[in-house]
Amino acid sequence: MKTKSLIFFGLFSFLTYGQNEPIFIQKAVDNYVELYNKKSFDKIFDAYAKSMQEFMPKAKTIEYHQSVYEGLGQLESRKFEKIDNQGFCIYNAKFSLGGNWTLMIGIDTKGKVNGISHRPRPKEVNLEIKSVGLPVKGEWFVFWGGDTEEQNYHVIHEGQAAAFDLVVVDEKGSSFKNDGKSNEDYYAFGKEIYSPVNGEIVQAVDGVKDNVPGVMNRRFVPGNSIIIRTDNGEYVFLSHFKQHTILVKQGQKVKKGTLLGLCGNSGNSSEAHLHFHIQNKESSDGAKAIKCYFEEINVNGKTKKEYSPVRGEIITEI
Repeated sequence: MKTKSLIFFGLFSFLTYGQNEPIFIQKAVDNYVELYNKKSFDKIFDAYAKSMQEFMPKAKTIEYHQSVYEGLGQLESRKFEKIDNQGFCIYNAKFSLGGNWTLMIGIDTKGKVNGISHRPRPKEVNLEIKSVGLPVKGEWFVFWGGDTEEQNYHVIHEGQAAAFDLVVVDEKGSSFKNDGKSNEDYYAFGKEIYSPVNGEIVQAVDGVKDNVPGVMNRRFVPGNSIIIRTDNGEYVFLSHFKQHTILVKQGQKVKKGTLLGLCGNSGNSSEAHLHFHIQNKESSDGAKAIKCYFEEINVNGKTKKEYSPVRGEIITEI
């Protein structure tokens, strides 16, 4: 039996209960699971609504559930996720042989089953990446980075929760010389930025003017920026490049260490710095942050492998 073909839709009545699992639905699904695990497939038919019995007669019900059981095994656990706009209750269901599948069950107001479906789960997104190279050379200061809001103000944004903001500082901890009124006063301004991964450029923006220090451009938040899609489908964002210094184009393949452009002060940026984060999709809508562990870096003078730096640390490439 090919388990990935196990998809069946029955009849259903449209139900709306928000995103909580109503008690009567929980009881009805408990009963369905108990009958399924006992292989009492004929009694599952008895738990159907009349319209469902007409749509899926007893012999077909037994045949379908025998096929599911042979392919997926016992239903070991389930987690309620939502009720969709068709009235199906959606569960992340773990089966003894088939692993995690999406179980969709329609339950009418009388607690009767009026729809059933088993679907393969979409591939889980890996929210960590550990083969990243440092996108800069020389010593850089982690101005924002880490897992708490005190360490990293980005954590409040789901897609950027693992972001870094990197600057260059002198022995006094200052990021600029002179009076800091020009971009050229900032040590990070004009520093080379490199690709931290192998991948393809899916966006390259180069025409945004650099800001006067302290005056931010909130109309185009990333400023001059690059997005790289890795070979594994992660999306690497590098932002605030210096205007007209980006050396790559959309569609171009890059290797780890490829020179991308120069650090600038464009976009929603108060001073020259590099914003760097990785997420699971190109669009920011609904994106999830992927925590970045640099393959091998020097942190405050000590070599660390597969390390994710935090605010206040000095990092250097190996």
